[in-house]
Amino acid sequence: DVPATCEPTFMDLMMPVLYPGTVQELLELGLLGIAMSRYTGSWVGIKAVSDTLDAVSTVAVKPYEPAIVLPNDFQFPADGVHIREPDPWTEQEPRQRRVKIPAAEAFGRANRLNRVIIPSRRPRFGIMASGKSAFDAKQALRDLGISDKRADELGITLFQVSMPFPLDAETVRDFADGLEEVFIVEEKRRVVETQVKDALYALPDSRRPRVIGRTDEQGNILLSEIGEFGPEPVAKAIYSRIRDFYNDETARGYVAYLESKEAEQTGLEVLDVKRTPYFCSGCPHNWGTKVPEGDVLIGGGVGCHTMAITMPEEKVGNMVGVTQMGGEGAQWIGMSPFVETGHLTQNLGDGTYFHSGQLAVQAAVDAGVDITFKILGRA
Repeated sequence: DVPATCEPTFMDLMMPVLYPGTVQELLELGLLGIAMSRYTGSWVGIKAVSDTLDAVSTVAVKPYEPAIVLPNDFQFPADGVHIREPDPWTEQEPRQRRVKIPAAEAFGRANRLNRVIIPSRRPRFGIMASGKSAFDAKQALRDLGISDKRADELGITLFQVSMPFPLDAETVRDFADGLEEVFIVEEKRRVVETQVKDALYALPDSRRPRVIGRTDEQGNILLSEIGEFGPEPVAKAIYSRIRDFYNDETARGYVAYLESKEAEQTGLEVLDVKRTPYFCSGCPHNWGTKVPEGDVLIGGGVGCHTMAITMPEEKVGNMVGVTQMGGEGAQWIGMSPFVETGHLTQNLGDGTYFHSGQLAVQAAVDAGVDITFKILGRA
């Protein structure tokens, strides 16, 4: 699971990253990522965002899909790509950069991980969008009144990037050849944009399209690098780039509507209201986290009961910190010799207990510390 802000870190590690845009693609790219890892001998990350993880979706499960294709245009070294003993960094780094990354690019080409999803017979304006952003761009075109057929007529083509790193330069140049402009749609850091510019920089002027991404030619922000965005800002950004050859009434009306809604939001007064997170009505945590008679110190942990930290002390006691999942209670092993209070009650979710929390219980028993574990169940 690669959060959006971690992509550059995985680039520094020279680790291929796949970016599914739907729940269906999450399943398919997961299988392709496993196959790529086996082929390249490299870890493969999956960039997962809320639209694919916190979603309900109908998916197609087919035993022989996706069809995994092994490249026929890549030659492995005689000693292979996998780590071995001894394996000093002086051999690992060249192998990662000069063999594993090119192997990942070849695997991406063979399996069309980056591909055109809206073609045009006479393309002039190309949109390259990564993962979820590709579907934002597709919806944005619809909202502007541009169907796939109309996009073909206008010369607009949409390219979906499902493997933002490494971005195969050969595939980028094939897509960009003949275009007047390439518009990059991606959230957070400019991962795709910088690689596209690198891939096209050395082309002759006659073949090198203009590349626009986070900002326009004057430095004005087209798509924010803060938070996430949906189809609406993408539609505004696309319209600003194509209105010289597409100024349809539908597009003008839609963009005017978006701007009017933004103006209304700007004028709203921000209310100084704070809503403290609390347990759901009927949740057993409402009574399960109450402080037992005589308890002073309570240990927090990972789970819904973490919200007890923000609740009144008379209800949940004096919380002395939150541990990582499975570490609940282990902090008391180190703390207990240095505090006057000789006992700690540790909240521990039942799911965490069966996952890894029982190891912390065993550690506390072995250390002989005075601690009570309260296992919080669910109805």
